[in-house]
Amino acid sequence: MTKQRIQSALAAYAPRQLPPRHEGDAAVALILSGQTPTLVLCVKSPHLRVHAGEVSFPGGKHEPVDDSSLACAIRETEEEIGVQVHRDHCLGMLNQFQSLHGLRVTPWVFWHDDLGVPAPRDRELKRVFQVPMRQLLRSPDGFDFSARRQAIDQPYMPYWVDSGERIWGLTALILAHFLEVVWDHRIHYPSESAIHLPNTH
Repeated sequence: MTKQRIQSALAAYAPRQLPPRHEGDAAVALILSGQTPTLVLCVKSPHLRVHAGEVSFPGGKHEPVDDSSLACAIRETEEEIGVQVHRDHCLGMLNQFQSLHGLRVTPWVFWHDDLGVPAPRDRELKRVFQVPMRQLLRSPDGFDFSARRQAIDQPYMPYWVDSGERIWGLTALILAHFLEVVWDHRIHYPSESAIHLPNTH
C-alpha cells in the first residue's frame, strides 16, 4: 500500500461527523512511514490516574491555541513525541469517535518520509514504538466486551498484541476503522454470546 493509494482511499471516504460536545474535542495522529509502512504508537506512563500503561496514538485535547482539529493533532504530536508533522503530511481524516470521557475525538492520518526515531517528550508517555502495518492486517488476537461502549458505538473492542503491548480500547477501534477504510480489511466481530468474560473498562 503506497502513500498515494492511502490518500486516494481517504479522499473517496466521507468520514462521520459527530455533534459538538460540552466535554470538548481531541485529535489523534496516525503516522505512517517507510516503504513497508509502519504506524507510530505510544505507551502511557504507569503513574497516570487515567489510561495508565495503555497504548495510544499521539494526540490530546483541543486547546485554545489550536485553530482546528488538524492543528491540535499537529501540535500534540510534536509535544508528545518530538515529531514535526505539517499540513502537507496529512492524507485525510477518519470517522470521529466519542471517548468514554465524552470527548469528540478526530483521527488524522499522516505520512512522514523523514520520521527519524520518535521518542517520548512528555512525562505522560513511557515509550514510543512502531508497528509494521502488515502485523496489524491479521485477525485481532481477541475481543473485549465493553458495556460502557455499548451505548456509544461498537461494544466489542478488538485487540492486538505487538511489541509486548496490548493495543485495545478506543485506539483499537480507530485502528480497525482505519484498516477497513484504507485496506478494505473488515473485522468480523463476535456475537454477544461469544463473550463469556465481559470487560467493563
